[in-house]
Amino acid sequence: MILLHRPFLKSTDSSREFALSAAGQSDIHTVACRKAAQWIARIFRIYKKNFSLRTIPISAVHCAFTAAVIFLADATLTSGDSELRKESLKDLETCFESLQSMSIAWGWSKRAISALQQIARRWDVKITSTEGTCVLDETVICPPDGDEDSFSRLLSDATAQQSADSWLDLGTYLHNPAE
Repeated sequence: MILLHRPFLKSTDSSREFALSAAGQSDIHTVACRKAAQWIARIFRIYKKNFSLRTIPISAVHCAFTAAVIFLADATLTSGDSELRKESLKDLETCFESLQSMSIAWGWSKRAISALQQIARRWDVKITSTEGTCVLDETVICPPDGDEDSFSRLLSDATAQQSADSWLDLGTYLHNPAE
């Protein structure tokens, strides 16, 4: 659903490349993206209770990343629905922690984490893991496997940068409400 509706999202903040409406009730595309992202986070929470994310299919990495970007957009809300922002931050943590768990089996998960960190920096979103071991910003990055050197090199990886840039270059996809 997110991939279907994302091209039609409307940016409500001209200073940001990607921002969602706080209310979002009048925009079916925003509502559809939010609901789909919330379901993805809920599925990860349920899956984590019953199984290990180490054995989940690789396609789950893309689902977690896509949902996390929607939650990041909601986390940038400075006015309006503070409850929505709070829930989005909680769901963002779920997606981020799921990506950390999946990174043991899937290297793409580390790239998704890196891309999320880059997007969070650009959008000035800071979030800490509930486990307190990692934060989704530039200050502290703790890889799940403890290999600091390889993880630091990963942060400068061109693929992660391209992934972040492709999500941030939404100007061609977003309709400006002023138009």
